Amino acid sequence: MHGLYKITELDLSSLTLIRIGDRFLIGCTALQNVKFNPNPTITYVGSSFMSNCINLKSINLSCLGNITSIPNSFLFICSNLETIDFSNFSKVTKIEYDFLFGTAITIADLSSWTELRDVKRHFMAH
Repeated sequence: MHGLYKITELDLSSLTLIRIGDRFLIGCTALQNVKFNPNPTITYVGSSFMSNCINLKSINLSCLGNITSIPNSFLFICSNLETIDFSNFSKVTKIEYDFLFGTAITIADLSSWTELRDVKRHFMAH
């Protein structure tokens, strides 16, 4: 996403994404808001998903309801991130390294993650 580091808002709500590759929106330090299609069509997310988006404060990720694994460095070093909507993550079985590492999350409702069995190091570490 070279060149998008200055973008503050991104509306992807009209797209029906299936897969999101590695380093999606990594280093978009000015990014404050991202809107995804609310329907859970995405089945795969690559590593470093939206890492180092330091001005992101809140995000709705219900669109990721069909993924089964959270990749390495998911929202890594999003230092101002306070809230995330994880309400549709019932299929997740595994969380890789550095999940939400370096965020400002104060409340995380993971109660719908009933299939979660494997959590790697630095889970929500600061």
